[in-house]
Amino acid sequence: MFSLTEWLKAVFCCCVTGCDTRCSTSDTPYKYFMTVSPLDGKLYVSDYQTLRILRVKTMGPVRDLTRNYEVVAGNGDQCVPGDPHQCGDGRPATQAKLYYPKGQTRFLHGIL
Repeated sequence: MFSLTEWLKAVFCCCVTGCDTRCSTSDTPYKYFMTVSPLDGKLYVSDYQTLRILRVKTMGPVRDLTRNYEVVAGNGDQCVPGDPHQCGDGRPATQAKLYYPKGQTRFLHGIL
């Protein structure tokens, strides 16, 4: 069984450093912002360094921490003021450009 800190370390190591197994939680230069959905009880993590919002698939024991999440918002590109495509408004959330996502809210009807 892995702790949330170990899971975040695994996500950081693979998303940011290319699965460098030598990295540690002290290598994480930023904080994660988290919320639990009142709709499904899932944990959502705002990873503002990679410009994405992640959903933890299961909080129970897992074999591979690096596969225990899915991207629910953000394509990894930064949204800049004046973006001619409005950073992806009107498109699926996974195609949106985000500007350092931090706080987040989940509503009962499933909107992030």
